[in-house]
Amino acid sequence: MRYGKDLLTKAVERAGSRYKLSQITAIPQSDLSDAWNGKRGVPASWVLRLARVAGVDPTEAMELHDLERSQAKKNPPLSWRLGVGGAAVLWLASWSASSEAAQAVQTVRGLLDTMCERLNAALFGRTRTSAL
Repeated sequence: MRYGKDLLTKAVERAGSRYKLSQITAIPQSDLSDAWNGKRGVPASWVLRLARVAGVDPTEAMELHDLERSQAKKNPPLSWRLGVGGAAVLWLASWSASSEAAQAVQTVRGLLDTMCERLNAALFGRTRTSAL
């Protein structure tokens, strides 16, 4: 994942080290090291945290990360799946670094997953493992 690696690199540069980045973002240092060394990709759950540290617009970072994933997996981009309401939730979440905001985003993502599963089942007679 090229964009994820670029975002990680920029966040490490701004934080000063991978250890400091781990402390700031609450991402385990071993996981950061694995992503840094190419043993794993940068998951979507890290993008907002890394974007805030890197000084990048979190919503744009999430869009670029998802667009890159969608090109690899042939999925529609995040903005197409979330619509205006979902994009607004991401934008609002990017303005708050509190743990309550992170929990709220996870709750909303869970609700969106459930909604998409039910919609797919109703329209197409199938379910998806995850909407996001």
